[in-house]
Amino acid sequence: MLRWAAKRNEDEDRREHAFEALLDRLFARFLSVSTADLELALQETVEELGRFVGVDRSYIIRHDWHHRTSSMTHEWCAPGVEPSFDVEQRIPMSTGPLQQARLEALEVSEIPDVGELGEGWDEDRAYLESEGITAILEVPFSLGDRLAGVIGFDSVSGPVQWRPTDVTALKAVASLIANVLARRATEATLNDTLQELRAVFGSAPVPLMLLDHAGVVLRANPSASEMFGLTPEELVGSNCLQRIHPSDLEAVAPRWLSMLETDGMDVSTDEVRFLTPAGYRWHRVDATATRDPDGRFRYSTVHIVDVDDARRTASQLGRSERRFGSLVENLPDAVMRFDQNHRVTFANAAAISTSQEMAAAGTVMRAGWPRLERTSASTLRESLTTVFAKGRPVTVEYPVGTGQAEMWCESTFVPEFAADGSVESVLLVARDITHRRVEEAELAHRATHDTLTGLPNRSLLLSLLAQASAAREGADDERSLALLFLDVDRFKTVNDTLGHSTGDELLCAVADRLGSVLRPSDTLARLGGDEFTVLLPDVGPGEAAVVADRLRQSLEAPIVIDGMTFRLTMSIGVVESAEPAEPADLLRWADAAMYEAKTQGRDRACTFDERMRAEVSERNELDRDLTGALDRREFVLHYQPEVDLETGATVGCEALVRWLHPELGIMSADRFISLAEENGTIVSLGRWVLREACRTVARWRAEDIVDRDFVLRVNLSARQIDQTGLAAEVAELVESVGLDPSQLCLEITETALMRDVRAGMQALTELHEVGVRLAVDDFGTGYSSLSYLKRFPLDVLKVDRSFVDGLPDEAHDVAITTANLQLARSLGLSVTAEGVETPEQRDALLTMGCRHAQGYLFSRPVPEAELLAYIAASRPSVNGPLPRHGDAPGHPTRHAVAPPVPVATQP
Repeated sequence: MLRWAAKRNEDEDRREHAFEALLDRLFARFLSVSTADLELALQETVEELGRFVGVDRSYIIRHDWHHRTSSMTHEWCAPGVEPSFDVEQRIPMSTGPLQQARLEALEVSEIPDVGELGEGWDEDRAYLESEGITAILEVPFSLGDRLAGVIGFDSVSGPVQWRPTDVTALKAVASLIANVLARRATEATLNDTLQELRAVFGSAPVPLMLLDHAGVVLRANPSASEMFGLTPEELVGSNCLQRIHPSDLEAVAPRWLSMLETDGMDVSTDEVRFLTPAGYRWHRVDATATRDPDGRFRYSTVHIVDVDDARRTASQLGRSERRFGSLVENLPDAVMRFDQNHRVTFANAAAISTSQEMAAAGTVMRAGWPRLERTSASTLRESLTTVFAKGRPVTVEYPVGTGQAEMWCESTFVPEFAADGSVESVLLVARDITHRRVEEAELAHRATHDTLTGLPNRSLLLSLLAQASAAREGADDERSLALLFLDVDRFKTVNDTLGHSTGDELLCAVADRLGSVLRPSDTLARLGGDEFTVLLPDVGPGEAAVVADRLRQSLEAPIVIDGMTFRLTMSIGVVESAEPAEPADLLRWADAAMYEAKTQGRDRACTFDERMRAEVSERNELDRDLTGALDRREFVLHYQPEVDLETGATVGCEALVRWLHPELGIMSADRFISLAEENGTIVSLGRWVLREACRTVARWRAEDIVDRDFVLRVNLSARQIDQTGLAAEVAELVESVGLDPSQLCLEITETALMRDVRAGMQALTELHEVGVRLAVDDFGTGYSSLSYLKRFPLDVLKVDRSFVDGLPDEAHDVAITTANLQLARSLGLSVTAEGVETPEQRDALLTMGCRHAQGYLFSRPVPEAELLAYIAASRPSVNGPLPRHGDAPGHPTRHAVAPPVPVATQP
């Protein structure tokens, strides 16, 4: 028995020694742990404690008071014990209410046997048993006076009679954790403070430097670099003392050297002359020593103020006045000093004269100073209160005065410290920024308004649309918002014929007319060019159509500009929406309705309907599908032959792109080219068409399918013409595929040419130098000036199908086509007619002297194989020309050409 007792005592002694050693290790660990190593130290501690006590699990849980949840941050489990880390995340603090209440009271929660918990512990017992916990011991740790978390043990294998040493160990570690967390919070706060100090240091308007014991610059702000005329790299690392006048350095050296001593002074203020780009200038130097805890000097913070002017103008004043008075009096900015009761104790001349000027202008004064309106007065009080309380500068902007005398001030409140470090007064430096505010307001206005008319622009319109649409949310009346899209009919002719200056004046007059018939609640905006919109935020049934008619009627009276009379009409698209809608959708729908009005003959209003909605939806889907279609190899080329009307021979062909849409089938270019122009895919698509067509015709030429006079025609888009390096690209292409440049004819529409005459001239000149032929397509449908046309390096004029349609019966079409042919001959251009569908049209063109044509009479655009069959069939017989067919007296010979495909009358 005695031997057993002795052994037990011996075991307890060993455990006590081991426990003390454990605590020593833990104290040593947390005494030196860094913030970066804290999490690892906590995990090691949890493991050591768990092994020492011999529990199933040991852990740390942190509490989040903002979300009132708790989450496990560290856990150790004995072999074979299931971890609970993933489960113990974001557990509501209300779980286990009695246990939580103990912990929030910063009391130990000790439960040897969960199954023996008494009355009132039902929720706690249910939760612990659901987690499989049979015994638990938790010790809280706090930050301040509030629970921050717990460190604890639990058992899942049966009751545990917790020993006092278990509780002691957890309490010791909880105390260590609380201290470490408090230290980390302090370090975080200190780091934030350091960041703020660095920001203040860098943005200070006066030179600041950190100097070591020898005067070497450790750090300098931009103002210091500017003062010495050096870059930051040149200033840092240099010796600042070498820039002080030798006699001044000799005078201040004893005081500055004393700051290096352990018990030396910490602050010094002296005036010395520094060498600056303007020569030696007097500066006040405020130096503050920063020391190690043992008092050893580390560096000094030097604040420099240029007092050269002050010394010159106030030599009879005392040192205090030299530091402040004269400099402030000569500042153009208003300077005022406030005491702790927010009373003015000093004001410089600029502040006084400004106040007098404002009083003379009628500003209400109070105690000799302009009375501030409520918001400005509140800003002033809050700024002074903040600076007195925190000792940090504050900069704010607020208006002073009223009416014509109102001015905006940028005021910086700077604390002035007493000897004990408290803020004894605040210096206000106020700068007049009225001009800057006006400029900012003008810039803001320009960003949201059209510079020509002053109307809201697209950006502001979309914002107002969003607000008006949102206002319809939940509305159950029969009213709605309406958007009208207005386009001045044929306005382009004004710019093209009379110039943009006249066009701009006309647009301003149109804007005035439109605005004069609108209500104050309506918004007239200009999107650009000749496009306007009107937002009607609240209209009843039929009211939008009435407004549209009123807008059109406002232009019925002629507009006179510089003696010229203009009679304008307008096409209007109307969309109404009783439900909230996306602004961009409303604009798109109104635009679609406007184009419908154009299609129906202009000078009218059309309302967006379901048919248009379907068309817009289809257009949007096509727009999406078009992106990537080239990569998916969905495009193919068809070719339409160009025929010699005399011989019937095929002298060339035009390459036309077709889209093999996976769902809609084959589509002609008129269904998607405009979309490609809008979304930019036209450039890559046009490049592909040009490359594939040139490669194909070069192969035909190599195989003797066509002769060297055969001409390939390819259309160029306006965007392609805008691309720099187009000529070089074309030159490289024809050379790489082996095609003679003269066998390639690039066709440009008249509208694309006239869009930017200078750029078009340059692009065509460069292409002409490559050796390719150039044709103007759809001639006569645009508004080109003949003076411009004769300057372009063109080779071919293509007569548009709209003039061919009426041949030979329509006198106007005959006259126009005849004039085009005569014009071409006078300019030395060859002519090709488009859209020939009947023998009568062919004969009329031949009579007028047009030699070449293309159209469905000969062949529709067909795939390569069908075109090659057509070329073979259209070659003249070796025995003579093709047989005559249907000749009429008095008419030249007409050769019938039998196309290998059916003749169609629809494009």
